[in-house]
Amino acid sequence: MQEPATKIVVLGTGGTIAGLQTAGPPGTYRAGALPLAQLLPEGADLERVDVAHIDSKDMDLAVWRQLTVQVAQALGRDEVAGVVITHGSDTLEDTAWLLHSLFASSGKPVVLTCAMRPADHPAPDGPGNWRDALAVARDGGAGHRGVLVVCAGQVHGARGVRKQHGWAVDAFGSGQAGALGAVNNGQVHWFREPIRPAVDSGLNEASAVGESLWRTLLSPPWPEQLRTQVHQALLRRDWPWVAVVHSAALADARSLRALVDAGVQGLVVAGTGSGTVHRDWLPVLASLPESVPWVLCSACEMAGMPLTEQAGWSALDLTPRKARISLALMQLALG
Repeated sequence: MQEPATKIVVLGTGGTIAGLQTAGPPGTYRAGALPLAQLLPEGADLERVDVAHIDSKDMDLAVWRQLTVQVAQALGRDEVAGVVITHGSDTLEDTAWLLHSLFASSGKPVVLTCAMRPADHPAPDGPGNWRDALAVARDGGAGHRGVLVVCAGQVHGARGVRKQHGWAVDAFGSGQAGALGAVNNGQVHWFREPIRPAVDSGLNEASAVGESLWRTLLSPPWPEQLRTQVHQALLRRDWPWVAVVHSAALADARSLRALVDAGVQGLVVAGTGSGTVHRDWLPVLASLPESVPWVLCSACEMAGMPLTEQAGWSALDLTPRKARISLALMQLALG
């Protein structure tokens, strides 16, 4: 009989959870200063791997590549029950969505956590967060929920989570839907299942290059062949240049033309309200070449599905930052 999986692999990337505010002259701060060995106690059921020591505002493709390889290797091991990733808070939602896109079908928990106070703060929040993250990674109800984010006792899904406060310890939220669950005294309490929108919701029927693929990418988990294809492309190819542009008062169409002339490979239009776009932009967007797809989402935190009277593809409920990642992954898949 096969032994039950009990090991948790903890991958460190840096951030405030491993940061020091007294590492230099007064007033200085250094993110990612400490290795995991100085943050988490050693244990027979823990395996600690330092992937990077960066401030997450500087997250780059090299670290993402290393991280996805480490996650894939850990999930493929029979003795591993789950993965916990320590990460900076500034781009945690970006990394969570990338990993959810690639590993939502794994059946094993992948849990990201962070801190808003450095490790040498008089009242650090990191230790409580990583203990909660370990509890979630060991919980039997976590595996089918995809990639998760744990912060300040709340458990968020990768799709809905976003940083909504610059310094409060409960910096993350999941909009109107709310958290998936909570952790109290090491016990995980689940409130709801993750939302997975139907891929046809709010999408135009007009055919376009890559539209069928876009519909699939919007709603992980993906078919295994596509997941493997995209991951391999991520490891081999340059990250496609996808820009986020915000429609607003006095929006100038010259910014769109400049991006296209410079070689942009995709546009995410963060619309006003329910995903509306300034009238001066619409002719330019309608004339974009098929090689430059554009997708529409709302800049509002609680806008829901954007309107679709424009010609772009809908990003459904994704934030502009997450839609940018999905569109870049689509371009990787198309080669």
